[in-house]
Amino acid sequence: MTSFDVVILGAGYGGLTCAVRLAGRTKKLRLRIALVGKSASFQERLRLHEGLADPGFGLPVRLPALAEFLAGSGCTFIQGEVREIDRAERCVRLHAPDGEHVLSYGQLVIALGSRTVPEPPGADQHAYVLDAEGPRAQPELKRRLASLDVSAPRIVVVGGSATGIEVAAELVRLRGAGVTILERGTFAGFATPAVKRRLVEAVNRAGIVVREHVRVEAVEPDRVVTSAGDMPCDVCVWCAGFSGQPVAPAAGFETDAAGRIRVDPWLRALGDPFVFAAGDASIPIERCGAPPRMSAFFALATGAHVADTIARMHAGKRPRPFGFWTWGQAIGVGEEAVGFATMPHDRQIGPIYGGRMAFLLRAFFIRLLVRLIGLHRRFPALPFWLGRGAYRDEAIGRYAPPVLTPLHRRDEARS
Repeated sequence: MTSFDVVILGAGYGGLTCAVRLAGRTKKLRLRIALVGKSASFQERLRLHEGLADPGFGLPVRLPALAEFLAGSGCTFIQGEVREIDRAERCVRLHAPDGEHVLSYGQLVIALGSRTVPEPPGADQHAYVLDAEGPRAQPELKRRLASLDVSAPRIVVVGGSATGIEVAAELVRLRGAGVTILERGTFAGFATPAVKRRLVEAVNRAGIVVREHVRVEAVEPDRVVTSAGDMPCDVCVWCAGFSGQPVAPAAGFETDAAGRIRVDPWLRALGDPFVFAAGDASIPIERCGAPPRMSAFFALATGAHVADTIARMHAGKRPRPFGFWTWGQAIGVGEEAVGFATMPHDRQIGPIYGGRMAFLLRAFFIRLLVRLIGLHRRFPALPFWLGRGAYRDEAIGRYAPPVLTPLHRRDEARS
């Protein structure tokens, strides 16, 4: 067993931001910090759909390998898959390339992100998902698309929200492809009526067929069974039903229906003062400003805030409750996009941008999100989000603020 003051699970947008920010803010305290990631490199999840129709396309690497990126920061990177969180013993069990590891923690940060969960019969066997790793994940989808030997492939994308729209717009670029989006509810249900109109116009220009209020009942090798009848298809891509990682509910944390850990105003897991959660793995139970939807920006903000909270605790200072506002949103549709500001409460305000300009704005902000992680190496207190006072006083008063006690540090004799 290896002992650390802080163990951070997940090396995505939230976990990596938390790691570099915490290491920078506590350098003088010499905390033992570990970041655990399943992959040796940072996975830019927002760009996994890019180049799906081009077998030769590879995403450019914007951050070095995680061990190299964290070298000299004060944070140790450990590659491994989390198998179990033992809250009673305050340790985490990992399966790593070099064997099994057990990490003891004083404080634990869970930032394991989300996964796509196809629910109908056969979907887990015959539908692909836009995850970075797994038997039906993006690499396998690219291989399947490259091996298609039909002149006019029939592709079904399940889910009419932002991810489904962006995936469909990439797949329709495959020569001769006919792409249909199936949505059990309303297409672009996240959008205002004005934004939805612009998105409908964009997908129509791209030649994508959209069918609303259609429920998928099963997925088979050559067809999708729906409430509106069978649809023949050569490839089915599932872009609906995101959920937290199963290790959290298995450890007994209180979660919502999507498997996200319910957290207090300081992003602590309910009922466990030693555990924090960030990003898609967390769901605040009190209003914290903008709605906490699963997104890269929410992951960055929560990861940074958890780092600030733990740093202040170890410095003997009173932590602040979490609050945030969003900046904006842009949905790519091939070589164009639909973009709009959403500050403060994640609803469209002001003008809607379209076409190539919106596409370039989207690319800029996606690049900026990764750039922010790198900037935390040099500026660990970087204030990059607004709305920090969004929690109401009456909500804060219902919870005891975090206080560092001797119990938060592991007895090294047990390591």
